[in-house]
Amino acid sequence: MAVSLVSSLFENEVFLASNLRGGISRIDKNSQRRPGLDAIIISAITETIKNQFPADYKKTLFGMAINNHLTDLRRKNKVAAAAAAAVADAAVGDEGQNQQE
Repeated sequence: MAVSLVSSLFENEVFLASNLRGGISRIDKNSQRRPGLDAIIISAITETIKNQFPADYKKTLFGMAINNHLTDLRRKNKVAAAAAAAVADAAVGDEGQNQQE
């Protein structure tokens, strides 16, 4: 539910540039610092989840689910960009061959 709410309240461009709380990566210290998502919206989503599922809410799982979703979106965007670049390169290569013939 948390991922669905976050997905409906933020634009994809925001997802690609952000993580839940902001800050640097704990895995790759050389990666860029990402801004956090809007704290007011995240707080509202947190309260909604707590009210809907009071016994099941765990802050760590909430954060992990959202950050995993954001990471997955960034990975898919990177793969799509690489595929688009490969198609563009192939199209340019085909044009060069046609001109030589």
